[in-house]
Amino acid sequence: MIYTLKEKNIYMMNRSVKITDATDEHLETLKMLLSRKVKKKVTKGQIITWSLKTLTDKLKAMQEGNEDGEA
Repeated sequence: MIYTLKEKNIYMMNRSVKITDATDEHLETLKMLLSRKVKKKVTKGQIITWSLKTLTDKLKAMQEGNEDGEA
């Protein structure tokens, strides 16, 4: 399966992410849980976007931590 993510920023980039059937099942479960928690409709694409943003933020924080330690 392929999900196309549309990230709204300066360049309006479109990205495609290939996932396995097992991952799709996990996304469906997360979608149901998040929909209940936030009481709004949540899509699998939104979950993937949020996950990638969180991962990017964590990686940036780790890199900044490493740079501070080396200096």
